[in-house]
This record gives sequence, structure tokens and C-alpha cells, in this order.
Amino acid sequence: MESSHDEGYSWEGSKREGGGFIFQFTLSGEGRLRVGPQVLSIPAGQAFLVKVPSDHCYYYESATAIPWEFIWLRFDGPGVEELCFSIMNRTGPVLSLQRSAGPIMLLERLYEDLLQERLAEDKYLISLRMYEWMMSLLRVSVQGVDENGHIPDTFRKAVGYMDQYYAESIQLSEVAAFAGLSKHHLCRMFPKYYGFTPIHYLRRKRIQESLKLLRDTGLPAQEIALRTGFDNLGYFGKVFRALMGMTPTEFRGKRNDLNVDSIKLLG
Repeated sequence: MESSHDEGYSWEGSKREGGGFIFQFTLSGEGRLRVGPQVLSIPAGQAFLVKVPSDHCYYYESATAIPWEFIWLRFDGPGVEELCFSIMNRTGPVLSLQRSAGPIMLLERLYEDLLQERLAEDKYLISLRMYEWMMSLLRVSVQGVDENGHIPDTFRKAVGYMDQYYAESIQLSEVAAFAGLSKHHLCRMFPKYYGFTPIHYLRRKRIQESLKLLRDTGLPAQEIALRTGFDNLGYFGKVFRALMGMTPTEFRGKRNDLNVDSIKLLG
């Protein structure tokens, strides 16, 4: 959490080094965001999401009189650009969020855990927490409501089934039948609640579990593929590369590198 009442607080996005994205949510007061020629106010209850570098600038104007208090993070990693542009294509650079909204609560808990050094040594757990936060933000952009929006029990059952049986060769018809839905209704409505199709959710769950095995065991990739629900090594490698930006072998070789294998919090 930070605040500013200094006219000199200004960040020019086209001049910043490095990459990634910046998310900043106003707790109180008000800031300004320039995107191209357009200048937007960012009062309490609004956040902005911008790519670095890009043609933007966010700053404080002393004329507002009230200090600008906010929480923010800068982040990057495999799949981040795709997800952020998906959000921005729906909302533009500015999002309206309640203080109690899922993404803000998740971000505040992440801050607290980092301050208490509960996550300091576990890059993988930080990555999972960041993915959880991004999925929450994506859901807000899809639904236009916060994370407290209701998800029907039938869809929660569908997710629970995939979480439990991801390692098996399950079909969407099985998932739908277990949840008491038609396959058509499952596929049509699932993205509304989770931001992904059921197939994409299942693939991400399998890749998520494969990361643990690649990191923590010496099992060959072929065995890991089978244990996480993939029919063959080739398809496992294709999906893994699409989501992680590298092959399973490359991930295993670089798993101790802070600059890979996870969504990163950047300074």
C-alpha cells in the first residue's frame, strides 16, 4: 500500500525499462492516467491496467488536495500478456472494482503474506497465487461483477469433478452428466463464470499439476504426461509450451531460475 501527495509523482510508461504489466487500485483520493491523448481520472474504487513499455503516464495532481492512496503491483511471466490483453479488450485500461471485490481481497492477502515472508522461499506458490488473482480479475472483466458474484452449484460440481479426475481420460459429457447439466449448456455458460472454456480449464489444471511433478520429482516427462491426463508426450509438450512458453524439459532445467517458471512480481 502506498500514497502520494507529491506533484512530482509521475511515471511515464514509454520511458520505463523492462516489460510486464502494472495494476494499480485507488483506495482513497484520486490519480490521473493518460493513455495516448486521453486523460482519465482514477478515483477510489477504480484501477488501471497498463503494459510496460507503452504510451501512458500515471500521476498525481496536487489540485485534488487529497493524497492518492493505492495498492499496486508490476508482474510478468508466461501467459500474462494474453490474459491482460483479454481483460483490457473488454474493459479498456480502467476497471471499476469494489474494495471487497475478489481481485482486491486476493491482492491484499498476497501483500500481507509477502510482508510476513510467508511466501519468500516458494516461487511456485507465488506463481499460483498470481494466477489465482489474474483469473479473478479476468472473471470480473467477463461478468462485469466482482468475485462475490454467484456461481451455480452445478458449475461448482463440474469444476470439482475436473479437479478430482484431471489425471484420467475424462470427457466433457462425463463432467456435464456428473454436474447435472447438458454438455451444450456446460460449454456455453462455463466461460461466463470462470473466464475459460471447460477444456481450457482442464488443460490448465493438468499443466498446473505437471509443474509440481517436474519441479519435485525426477520422473521422466512421458510418465508425468500420463499421470496428469495426457494421452501422449507430444500433446503434453504442445499444451505445456502454449501455456508456459517453454518445453517441459526447459522448465525442469530452469526451475531454480527466478526469471522463469512463474508469473513474477517485478520491482
